[in-house]
Amino acid sequence: MLKSELVPSISEESIKDTIKRLASEIEKDFDGEKLSIICPLQSHFMFCVDLMREISLKQELDFVYLDSPSGESIKILKDVLINIRNKNVLIVTTVLDVGRSIYFLQNHLSLSYPKDMKLVTLFDKPTRRELAISSDYTGYTVDDRFIVGYGLDVNEKGRNYKELYNFSQ
Repeated sequence: MLKSELVPSISEESIKDTIKRLASEIEKDFDGEKLSIICPLQSHFMFCVDLMREISLKQELDFVYLDSPSGESIKILKDVLINIRNKNVLIVTTVLDVGRSIYFLQNHLSLSYPKDMKLVTLFDKPTRRELAISSDYTGYTVDDRFIVGYGLDVNEKGRNYKELYNFSQ
């Protein structure tokens, strides 16, 4: 896939500015407290790393790997290893669309009794939502289009682009 096949949507500079804004909102809400950051693999790691660099609070990081084949239930392929009991948990997602995986993850993590649990998403697609789930911190609300870049891919292509593109098949 070439960038020439994609429609530019959000610039790298705009994304950087938005991440700084989100980090500031998170720092204000957690006011000096430590964060336990949970990042679902794979599409969310770029946003997670960039966000972590902007947050000056103490933090620890862990990854979870969920699999949800079409029409099948969600499975945990790699679970969180850190203890989140009585801790401030921040789930980091690049895109929130249908919401099934994040809803599942929030319910799963709540069984460990965190002190607080918040969700931050860079790109929110509320028109795609199937479940009553919303982000506590949102970078952009985007249309129901297939998006590529900034960690999001099409068949493992385009994930490395620094900006966001709309993909039309």
